[in-house]
Amino acid sequence: MNILVTGSNGLLGQAVSKMFIRETDHDIMLTSAEDDSYVKDIHEYHTLDITKKDDVKRISSDFIPDVIVNCAITNVDLCETERELSWKINVDGVKNLIIAARINNARAIHFSTDYVFDGKNGPYSEEDVPNPISFYGRKNLQARMHPKPVTLIIQSSGRLVLYGTGGKVKSNFVLWMIDKLKNNEPVNIVTDQISNVTMIEDLALGTMRIVDRGCSRHLQYCWK
Repeated sequence: MNILVTGSNGLLGQAVSKMFIRETDHDIMLTSAEDDSYVKDIHEYHTLDITKKDDVKRISSDFIPDVIVNCAITNVDLCETERELSWKINVDGVKNLIIAARINNARAIHFSTDYVFDGKNGPYSEEDVPNPISFYGRKNLQARMHPKPVTLIIQSSGRLVLYGTGGKVKSNFVLWMIDKLKNNEPVNIVTDQISNVTMIEDLALGTMRIVDRGCSRHLQYCWK
């Protein structure tokens, strides 16, 4: 099976890439916007900006993926301050990947967030109707509205995001908390949010298992 991973240099992308490389015999192609790969395991790597339709088409046509795993995501704060860039990556870029998946008869996996809901009646299930109240939530919902081939949407909690370690990635909530405690520094956080904090390797493992078991229809899975 040919697995194309986009956004492989991010925290999620590195974990997903390492999981597939180490635990499967699939042919893996990693892509990200940077010139070099941050994943040290032996693999094929190409620089790719998913907002460029022709580049996505060229790489996917050369590799002919069976599955496209899109890990090219941006954080909440960036989405609110750089809306045009966020829209290009998370809406236009996803559209380009969906088109490539359709052309190659491939399955597509896209990671979403619980920010597509308004936060009034959580925790949410696959059947709940989205009602985003932020730009971050609206653009994630828009990305999910593209005409789809066989597509899996993995929806993780967005309140405290994912945690784990990786090469050249910024700190995350858990690592920030650990550093604060190690240095005996006070920690100030909100008390009115409830979240299912997700270790990055767990999400990567779940993604690998879903791919290996196959999915034959469009579906959404809420990761809790």
